[in-house]
Amino acid sequence: MALSSLMIPDSVKIIGDDAFSNTNISSIILKESVEKIGSGAFSHCSKLETVILPEGIKTIEKEAFCCTGLTVINIPDSVTKIEDRAFLSCEKLVSVKIPGNVKTIPYEAFRYCISLCSVTIPDGVTIIESGAFKGCRKLASIRIPDSVREIEYDAFADCPELTVICSPDSFSREYCQENGICFN
Repeated sequence: MALSSLMIPDSVKIIGDDAFSNTNISSIILKESVEKIGSGAFSHCSKLETVILPEGIKTIEKEAFCCTGLTVINIPDSVTKIEDRAFLSCEKLVSVKIPGNVKTIPYEAFRYCISLCSVTIPDGVTIIESGAFKGCRKLASIRIPDSVREIEYDAFADCPELTVICSPDSFSREYCQENGICFN
């Protein structure tokens, strides 16, 4: 019998590296005791569509959910760090809200999330690293707050429909002008 649904008990604080990688899990409910999701913990779980992340999680490590079937991810406000490629190639992911305590959207965090059309970036984010949203071909509009002071190379490459909403004197507008990205 294949494991399809998983409820992590209250006693678990860390989901270890590659703990459920390449399994047939379709849904996960994590308890508030979980503070960290390890590297590759749920990577390549192509049937994984639903994850309930509670308040209490502080870190989502590299490639934790890469190549999953997630459609929406609600990252709780308790998260302070998302690592490189955490959601790389989640091809069914359509919506994501970055929590206010995250200061950096890391390298290739949402690269090749080809269905991604809604992203919320809160005030407080200061850096969008290289390739963060590269290849998000359905991403049509994104508001970048004035707190962003650095946008690295190819952060929004291969996003042909993208229009960035930003302030007239912001770093984001300057970045868009230099990189041929539409802005408003």
